[in-house]
Parts: sequence; structure tokens; C-alpha cells
Amino acid sequence: MKRYFLVLAILAVGCFAFAAFAGQMITGTVTGTGTTSINVSTGFVPDAVKVTNITNGTARVMWWDKGMGAGHGAYINGTSGPKMIAVNGITTYPGDSTHAAGFTIGQGTGSLNYTNQVNKTADTLSYEAYQ
Repeated sequence: MKRYFLVLAILAVGCFAFAAFAGQMITGTVTGTGTTSINVSTGFVPDAVKVTNITNGTARVMWWDKGMGAGHGAYINGTSGPKMIAVNGITTYPGDSTHAAGFTIGQGTGSLNYTNQVNKTADTLSYEAYQ
């Protein structure tokens, strides 16, 4: 009985979490650049993006959704609460004849720039994009 209830609870939470993004989802990894932006082709314009630096021992995560402006994001580094940024966050793009639609992970230029702590040179960044 307990196992059955746990499975139902997990399914209910999973369905609730993804109900707002019933369209498409794509995941992958890219290598951090530090001082240049990273373009990620998804084939669609995302409504929400999560980027996690999985190389660093402390979770460093950037979250963006379509209610935020271009280049904005919410940054969490695992040791402090979220911080909102207005530059060098996540920006979506619709694509053109030579580039598929997707998003850009902003560049980082200094130790106080939160994106630099996510987009760090040579680190592996995991991303999730939802439409």
C-alpha cells in the first residue's frame, strides 16, 4: 500500500510540474566559454530554460521564463537564495535561414557576474528548454 501511494504521489507531482509546458522539451550539455555567449539550437523558441553548471560541486543554476526580459534570469548558487539579473542571462531567438531557433546563454566577464559562475570556461553546462 505504501509503495502504491508513493508512485501515485510521484506521478501527480511530475504531471503538475510539466502541465504548463505541454509542447516540447529538449535537454543537452554544452561546454562553458566564460567570456562569450553560447547559442543553443533547439528547433523551437523556448518558453522556459534552465541551465545548470554540473562541473562545479556547488549547484549553480540559471532559470529563465518568457515572463522575464531578454538577457534576464534567476540565479541560484547553492549557498544563497535566488538573485535576479538583467544582463547576460538567457535570451531566446526565433531562428533564420541559417540558424535553428533556440536560446543564448549569456557571457560572464567577472567574479561578481552571476552568469560567469554558471557559464564558466571549460565547465559542463546542462540545459533544459521547454515550450
